[in-house]
Amino acid sequence: MNLKKPSISRAYVLWTIAATLVVEVVLASVFLIPGITFDNKLGISLFATVPAFVITIIQIIRTQQIQRAAYMKDFLTEFQKNSELYSTYHDLVYRYRDQIFEKVEAAAKEHLNGRTALTADEKPEFNCLSHVQKSTEEGKRFFHPLFFQFSPEEKKLDGLLDYFNTIGFYLYQGMVRIEDVVAVLGDYLAVLADRKIVDAYLATCDDPTQWKYDDTVGATTPYRHLRFLLESYQEYNFNAYRRRKRKELLDVTERMRRQVEQRKAQSRVAGR
Repeated sequence: MNLKKPSISRAYVLWTIAATLVVEVVLASVFLIPGITFDNKLGISLFATVPAFVITIIQIIRTQQIQRAAYMKDFLTEFQKNSELYSTYHDLVYRYRDQIFEKVEAAAKEHLNGRTALTADEKPEFNCLSHVQKSTEEGKRFFHPLFFQFSPEEKKLDGLLDYFNTIGFYLYQGMVRIEDVVAVLGDYLAVLADRKIVDAYLATCDDPTQWKYDDTVGATTPYRHLRFLLESYQEYNFNAYRRRKRKELLDVTERMRRQVEQRKAQSRVAGR
């Protein structure tokens, strides 16, 4: 895919000039309407202030675009420079493929032996998962969402999810757009949205039996903005998929139309 390099500064100037000209033309048209008269001072004032107002609005929009870009740049820079976040993402999410989680889930059910959960005294539990571990180093071990409370893995995963939860908060508040997030952090977000272990852990956080706070605390469900981020990402992907398929269908239709026209032309030439 070949991407054209956008000239943001030039486009901004052109849009500003175009918007100003449109406003001036509209104002001039109003003055030319038969039967409508304006005071000369009022007319001069309108011609001077309304375009300035339009330019100010355009500048505000432009500033917001720059601010959104700055937000996402800061998020990406922090994520890549923070060795704790980056290694957690690699060790506990990216490396934790769905095939491994399925083995962990089977081992967990066997260890529970009919129970619904372990007691607090029994956590964290990693021994029953020893046969699937690729690393025995604390903080890098594969885990089960019901078994790893109070472990280094829980601490590190919560830190990573809190980071993306903050991005979800920015998205929810309208400070960034999902297009901005996907453009900068799409690769990482794709893995978070795809991994069964992330979905299973979020489901555990929603389970009232696993809820660590009572109703008097007033705390909200953990990672609510992360869920909003993941749902927005999935919706974005679905819409992008539909647009791509629609374009592919239009391309096929256009190619078939050209083929038909070409055959018609060949038939006309052959019939002469």
